[in-house]
Amino acid sequence: MKNEKKPIPIGRYKHYTGYMCEVICTAKQNDTMVDMVVYRGLGHDGDIRVRPATEWNHTVFVNKKPVPRYEFME
Repeated sequence: MKNEKKPIPIGRYKHYTGYMCEVICTAKQNDTMVDMVVYRGLGHDGDIRVRPATEWNHTVFVNKKPVPRYEFME
């Protein structure tokens, strides 16, 4: 499936594996200017992490069905 560039709202998300996280903000990687999502894991280590926005909006397949990698919860 095509991954379209779309805004990533600040809030809580559920990863397709069930992992919960909270988007803090979006940013650009300094050297490449790639859009990045800055987020914090909830319920685990609470580390702050980054992921390219294109991966954030990526569709994955679970049991042969397309699902969003991260689903906006609130």
